[in-house]
Amino acid sequence: MDRRKYARKSLRDALACMCRIGDEEPLHGFIRNVGIMGVMVEIPDLEDGLIFECGQPIGLERVCQENGCLIPDQSGTVTWLYREYVGVAFASSIRDSEEELSQWLEDHGQLCD
Repeated sequence: MDRRKYARKSLRDALACMCRIGDEEPLHGFIRNVGIMGVMVEIPDLEDGLIFECGQPIGLERVCQENGCLIPDQSGTVTWLYREYVGVAFASSIRDSEEELSQWLEDHGQLCD
């Protein structure tokens, strides 16, 4: 059973981002799915989740395409870890509604069929 309050949308093409924990060097990642209150990030260089822990603050930076920004620089919390995947929950929404998020994804060619 899915425990999320808001649905997630899979992206047609992963969006590059930078993930930052505290003062550590940022890690390159790829957002694979998105909801108005969180994302799933793939971090290829993540070594068995050793540097991340659930409940830990995480910052996402530069989540943009050439013609628009999906997520402004945003802080969140690590909610789950699995191999090189990290679930991130945001304290505030990235869009006012799920419909607005879907429209942005459609307008930018990111909405999966």
